[in-house]
Amino acid sequence: MKKEMMAILAAGLMFAVAACGEKAGDVNERTDIIEDQVQIPNPFVDCETMEEAGKLAGFSLTAPESIDGYSDRIIQAVEGELVQVIFTRNQCIELEDPEDPDAASQETVDFESHDLTIRKGTGMEDISGDYNEYPEVETVAVSDRTVTLKEKDGLVYTAIWSMDGYSYAVYAADGVSADVMTALVSEVE
Repeated sequence: MKKEMMAILAAGLMFAVAACGEKAGDVNERTDIIEDQVQIPNPFVDCETMEEAGKLAGFSLTAPESIDGYSDRIIQAVEGELVQVIFTRNQCIELEDPEDPDAASQETVDFESHDLTIRKGTGMEDISGDYNEYPEVETVAVSDRTVTLKEKDGLVYTAIWSMDGYSYAVYAADGVSADVMTALVSEVE
């Protein structure tokens, strides 16, 4: 047992010595890469109106003013690339009291945000930001567009389509019925 411990310690020491033998430039280059990644600015700009977002992006987006069940609307744009509207719904959830798991404590209340996002961007790729795998994917016709719906357990989470050189997406964090999603898609231009 003592010999095994000594062998493990010796191997660890060899790795430490090897790591110390790196050139200073190599370490600095990695540090520069990490600093560059951390300091990337957020490209989204908050906008007061859809018109302001359209001017920043270089194109307009038509989306609903409000959606039942969602209380807030946030409008954002990425210069020359994208406009998005985020509808949020904050839900109060009570956390368990660590002292008594059967009782909810008044002091341990948290808020959980449930979002629905509508996007329009340049190009023809998927701009939904939803990278989940879905067991059900189907293509449907909505008005004059061909839309891909991504579904799970009877709910649609993402709808994507392209039209006239732009990509569109509707993403519902909690999922919605197919009827609700197709109604939303028909309102987006």
